[in-house]
Amino acid sequence: MHWWGTSQIFKAWGLHYLMLVLLIPLNSGEGQVERGVFEA
Repeated sequence: MHWWGTSQIFKAWGLHYLMLVLLIPLNSGEGQVERGVFEA
């Protein structure tokens, strides 16, 4: 039970970590591009 609970927590954190790694660069890159377009 303990290992199963740990694996579930690890999977949950793993998904959040993947989402952060994938979304943060996209959001920051697109945000900079959009800001440049709007400012220009």
